[in-house]
Amino acid sequence: MSKVTTLFREKAARMSVRAYILLCLAKGNPTLVAQVLRQKPGVLMADPLEGPPDVIIVVEAPERQKLADLTVQALSSVETMIENVHLLPIYG
Repeated sequence: MSKVTTLFREKAARMSVRAYILLCLAKGNPTLVAQVLRQKPGVLMADPLEGPPDVIIVVEAPERQKLADLTVQALSSVETMIENVHLLPIYG
């Protein structure tokens, strides 16, 4: 195994997991929703879009179960959400 491959695998082992989430809102201000989401634990980024979707967020955690917990916690604060799409990268 090459040194580059070994370094890549070591980095991947230390890497956290992320979810990219697209939100569609029934009503409300996407900018305000993004501001609220940015304050939630695990949320690395929340940006309003010229939707739909209306908001994109990135949630990060050290492992998948914690990622799921943080995602549910963040999304539960969005009362006007009518739809969401979770995009999970493939690691490994």
